[in-house]
Formats: sequence, C-alpha cells, structure tokens
Amino acid sequence: MTKFTPLHVQGMPDQLRQQEIERQLQGITAKRPSTRKELYRRLCIVRQYILENFHRNIQLDELSREAALSKYHLLRTYKEAFGATPYRQVLDLRLGASKALLADGYTIEDIAFRLGFSDRRSFTKSFKKAFGVAPSVLRERMGR
Repeated sequence: MTKFTPLHVQGMPDQLRQQEIERQLQGITAKRPSTRKELYRRLCIVRQYILENFHRNIQLDELSREAALSKYHLLRTYKEAFGATPYRQVLDLRLGASKALLADGYTIEDIAFRLGFSDRRSFTKSFKKAFGVAPSVLRERMGR
C-alpha cells in the first residue's frame, strides 16, 4: 500500500484526499473515533511544523510540545497514521529539496548547511543511501 506524504495529499482532488485522510485515521489505534480524530488533528499540526521547518535541526521534544503528546505516543501514532516516523519525513523532505538545490548549482556544503544536515559527510551518506549515487555524481549527470 502506498503511503502518501503531506505534499501528495495537498495536491489530491477532494474525494481522493478525503479517502487518504480516512485511511490515515484508520491507521491510528484508538478505540473511540473522537480520540482518533483528535490525535489526527495533533499529528497534522506536527506534520505542518515539519513541512515549515525541515531545513533546520528539529528535536523530538519540539514536536512533542507542538502535538501535546509524549514522545513515545507521538512517534507511535505518527507512524501509524503516516507510515513513517517524523525523522524519516524530515529526511525525505531534505533529500527531495537537495535535488533541486543541486540542479540550481549550490555546492554540496551549502546544501548540507541549508537543509540542516550536520555536515557534508552526513548529507552525502544520506543522499547516496536514498538515491544510490553520491550528490556529486548526480550533479555531473545533470551537466553541472
């Protein structure tokens, strides 16, 4: 089953978006529908926070405060609803943005800094793991 990122859901037609929201709600293991809806509302706050701040170092404590949930409960329910941990979503957003920055000619160091990686090495390692090639190789393939 495909898990949709927040950006996918935002671009969907209304009916498909509603179906995806219902699927995400059903993924949350809470007995009462009202509890599921409240948890989902809080998780959406965290998801939006991530979308707006993925370029910087986001701590789990921050996300926990935003959702008014314990760290454990946040991690568990976020993964149930969205199919990935908050950290995984941050990493996916960073790596997606890094391709655009590479295409725009930014240096690898600049990209690592702009997107919140601790250094060039950690960015390169994450990039290679995700895409199978180093960012420098992809840049060469793009003709930059």
